[in-house]
Parts: sequence; C-alpha cells; structure tokens
Amino acid sequence: LRLDGKDVENVVFVDEDDLPPGFKAKKKKTAFPSIKELLKEKEKEEQAQKEVEKQRQKIQQIPDEIKSQYVALDCEMVGIGTDGKKSALARVSIVDWDLNVVLDSFVKVPIRV
Repeated sequence: LRLDGKDVENVVFVDEDDLPPGFKAKKKKTAFPSIKELLKEKEKEEQAQKEVEKQRQKIQQIPDEIKSQYVALDCEMVGIGTDGKKSALARVSIVDWDLNVVLDSFVKVPIRV
C-alpha cells in the first residue's frame, strides 16, 4: 500500500464504533441545501413576486394626468481645476414617467477637466 508516495505497511482502518472514547469523527458539511431551505427560499421568491405584481397594478392605476407631472433629472459632474477637487456640470439628462428622453445634453466645461 502506498500513501503520499511512501510505502505504508501498518495502516489500520477503523469504523466510527472502533474510535477511542471521547473522540468524535468530523462530519463533512454538505454543499447542498436541505429541502426545508429550498422550500423557504421558493416561498420568499413567490412572496416577492406577489409584492412586485401588486406594485405594478398600483402603478397602472395612476392616471396619465398625474404621470405627466413627473420627470426625473440626472446630472453628471466632473472634477475641474489643477487638483480636480471642484465640480462642474458635464451632462444633464431628463426623462418622463415612461422613461422617454426629454433632454440629454453634454455641457461644455470652460476649464480643463
């Protein structure tokens, strides 16, 4: 018998019942989740999906007159000056409720970025 490239003559294999008193064999942790964990995870996913569907239904009930009153604004800034610690506007974007682009424009920065 060879073990790690060396000849071994006195190797004895034992069962858990043959171990000395007080010695416990280490149990390997399984990499697979239990059925309970899988069922809990599935239940959480289903609950989250129900919540998303409820929110979608609420959003669909909002009248177009209300939706037309809202826009989203995003500004992108750049560092200017010799150390780049001052900020200047470099791009501005505006979208409506349905994500249609209202404005998307770059802004010329007069100082070196």
